[in-house]
Amino acid sequence: MSDPSSTAPTRPQPPRLSSKLRLARRLLPDPLWVVTLFIAPTIVAVVTDLLIRGPVIAQMRPIDWMNYVGSTSIACSFWVAVLWALARLSLLDGPRWRRVGMALYASGFLLVVAPIALLSDGGQPLYYEVFRSYMTRDTLRLGLAMQGTVAAWLSDWSWRVVPISFAVLAGVSALAWAVRRTAPAVRQALPVLPIALFLLAVITLAKDAVETRAHQAASPDTCLLHGIMGLVRDKWLFDKGVPRGVTVRQPLPVPPLDAPARRRNVLLILTESVRADVLCSQRGAGCSARFLDDVIPDRLGLLRMTTQSPSTFSACMMIWTGLGPDADMRTCHQAPFLWEVARALGYDTAYISAQNPRYQDFGAYTTVSGAVTRVTGVELGGMEQAHLGAPDERATARLVDWARNAHEPWFAVLHLSNTHWPYRTAPELQPYAPHSDEVPGDDVTPYWNQYRNSVLLQERTLAQFYESLEALPSWDRTMTLFLSDHGEQFREHGRLYHINDMFEEEVRVPAFVAAGSSALSDDERAALRANRDRRIYSQDVNATLLDALGVLDQRSRMPFADRLTGRSALRPLGAREPIVVMSTTTGVWQDQDPVYGVMRGEAKLMGDEAHPWACYLLPGDPAERRARPAQACGPLLAAARQAFPWVPTK
Repeated sequence: MSDPSSTAPTRPQPPRLSSKLRLARRLLPDPLWVVTLFIAPTIVAVVTDLLIRGPVIAQMRPIDWMNYVGSTSIACSFWVAVLWALARLSLLDGPRWRRVGMALYASGFLLVVAPIALLSDGGQPLYYEVFRSYMTRDTLRLGLAMQGTVAAWLSDWSWRVVPISFAVLAGVSALAWAVRRTAPAVRQALPVLPIALFLLAVITLAKDAVETRAHQAASPDTCLLHGIMGLVRDKWLFDKGVPRGVTVRQPLPVPPLDAPARRRNVLLILTESVRADVLCSQRGAGCSARFLDDVIPDRLGLLRMTTQSPSTFSACMMIWTGLGPDADMRTCHQAPFLWEVARALGYDTAYISAQNPRYQDFGAYTTVSGAVTRVTGVELGGMEQAHLGAPDERATARLVDWARNAHEPWFAVLHLSNTHWPYRTAPELQPYAPHSDEVPGDDVTPYWNQYRNSVLLQERTLAQFYESLEALPSWDRTMTLFLSDHGEQFREHGRLYHINDMFEEEVRVPAFVAAGSSALSDDERAALRANRDRRIYSQDVNATLLDALGVLDQRSRMPFADRLTGRSALRPLGAREPIVVMSTTTGVWQDQDPVYGVMRGEAKLMGDEAHPWACYLLPGDPAERRARPAQACGPLLAAARQAFPWVPTK
């Protein structure tokens, strides 16, 4: 008899898989479509983002879209890792382990997935509606440092929080059910991919390698995760010391003030990164201004205006509050702003800014400000570069429109932006050549010319603005004060840009007063002329504006009155020069390598934690090339030791 096996049909063998395909099947779930569930939270976040700020995203540059894809993929990596891990926990075998696995599965959704989903899909849209930006690293860290801020937000939004929370939790419950049903798809897959994705997400977020703080080219869940990681890193893993930065203010109330008999309109024009030697503050003061000289030839210059910090955030804080750079974060957020003082006096108020409010959460600082009308670079549009903000001419036009319809008296701040790096220019207005927007090598001249062309463009915009302002019926009763927040270095002392030190190129800024015929008294005009060549500081600007509002003599009633030491440029300053403190780091700005200064007249001390105090005497050394021993600055050394005791003397 023949062997039956020899005649049995041969069973077909499955095709032999390549080594790469076998590896892929060991790393990925089967079926592959299960991955869609793991990335569902990011899909929801992106769709939500497009619904909220689709026009803003459409205006982004191609490089920002690339950043958006890259940053959003980090949140996607996080969700894949977390949901994959929870799916594996639900598959634990054995009676005891099954209960443990399901408990961990439920806890993971309750303690990790649900809170993050609530904040990213519910909290972020609410936050954006108010602040025109998402919560990110600095918002969470600093908001929690200011106790009560988060509770205040939830209280204000309670009528929206409840329905949104129910909707998000319903979505999370559906996701939990779906992941549990499809969990067997990951049973045979090795956990290499989720572990790698989780490490990628953690490292990227910890290193701030996501774009969430300028254009916010990232989905809302990425912004939130960046904030959580920053909070963990700064608060629990590493001691960052005293908190610094900006968040939502909780200002102390302005006490009842006596309204002055004479009230005028007051406008502060604050520009960006303009140093004193590139914009002529007064006609005939050894310089000329191509556009301003024709429009406001009688402007009164303050030729030695000096900022106490070469940082936008810090300079604004001092001008708006009157505090010095040594004020702590809480004080900086509690001191009344000029807008709040003006409101207490019955003024109409406005803040019109070309600045990017998303940069380092700067917009959060002015959300609660006393400005009834608040318009930033987001609302103005055209913000193609994060550091440049919106076109300045959009801000000036909006301010003119507002002033035309505002109730007198009014107080406003016009905040310009386009002279920040990378220095916006116009093709038809580039007389300084050769010019280049490329970061310079050895020869800084083309970059310097690019900067000068940018300042000239802004001068033209400013002249056109003054022409429009002078045409308003309210101009006769309007006083304006123009100055820059800080200067800019072009390697005079080896560095570029600002927030480097307190050398003159970074702290000396242009400033002038221009006013209608009845806006200034004869005594005030005489005082401004007498103070033309005196050192006027950031805190003095606050005092000058309080004087313009008519309440300088009532400062003793205001919160932190003992810290409000500024002098008004509308009054004689007297012969005695004050000692003022300076710093690159303040309660609203964290400088990683801070430099400190103390100044009196033309004598300046400068030092940091690694370098001892050095004295510079400007009359004989205007370029500040010769550092002298600290004792050469006389009484400044004692003031420096008291203000900054950690800076060495020798």
